[in-house]
Amino acid sequence: MTKRLVVFIDGGDTLIEEGSVRRDENEVIIGSDAVPGALEMLRELKDDGYILCLVDDVKNQDVTSVFMANEHLDCFTAVSTMEEAGAQKPSAGIFENAMKKLDLKEEDKKRILMVGNSCRCDIAGANRFGITSVLMDWSPRHSMTPQNADEVPDFIIHKPDELPDLLKRLESRNYEKH
Repeated sequence: MTKRLVVFIDGGDTLIEEGSVRRDENEVIIGSDAVPGALEMLRELKDDGYILCLVDDVKNQDVTSVFMANEHLDCFTAVSTMEEAGAQKPSAGIFENAMKKLDLKEEDKKRILMVGNSCRCDIAGANRFGITSVLMDWSPRHSMTPQNADEVPDFIIHKPDELPDLLKRLESRNYEKH
């Protein structure tokens, strides 16, 4: 059964550990390690009926390299990259591209959550765009301290396996961003 909530999710340091990324001589990603529990969480959310969209500041080829190698590209209903959107987070363009790919309308924003690890990019972008922001605060590579009101997340989780429980709680309350 498809859930009401739609999950936009960042890749680097939310699903894939940025420090583990290996590139070839052309800077194409040839390998990486997942954040512990992230790929299992993706599979659980897909199996539970959530619509998942990767919203990431990468090239299309990098998405294919990382998620095809991990056999989890099929978890995403859609992928919105900076390359195809012509914009990166916190710009609205990458979120608009994701909505377009999922055939979502303006009124659907109240049921979209953006999960990411950067207050400056993921959280500020989601908040400015009018969707719910969820900070996964484990990464040592990004500041987890909001620098302004736009960077304050609606929710905070500490590791990937906390996301399914948060979504279930919100789903049971018919959560919508106001």
